[in-house]
Amino acid sequence: MIDVYETKTTHLTERRDELDYRNNKLEKQLSDRQAAYEELLYEFRNLQKNTDEEVGHLRIQTRSRDDEINRVTHLYEDNLVLVKETKLESEALRSKIDLLKTEYYKLESQSREGSSDIKA
Repeated sequence: MIDVYETKTTHLTERRDELDYRNNKLEKQLSDRQAAYEELLYEFRNLQKNTDEEVGHLRIQTRSRDDEINRVTHLYEDNLVLVKETKLESEALRSKIDLLKTEYYKLESQSREGSSDIKA
């Protein structure tokens, strides 16, 4: 009977040792995985921080470019207005030049007629 108890005790002791070993092994795996998780989480947060900073810089650049586009667009529109005004002014001046030429030729013709009348 003592042999049976000893056998059971030995068996239970071995089982306890196996379970302790398994428990230690699982605790080590858990510790390793927690460390890996913490490392990944740290890396993720760094990447997220860097990405947020980059997005912020890109937004600033985008706003800056939008402002520059608006400025250039306004300059372009202002220049278009000036070009139209200049064309209208040029056409008006051409009309005046044509009118003055016509008047000049008329006066020159009258002057020639007057000088030919004086000679005659």
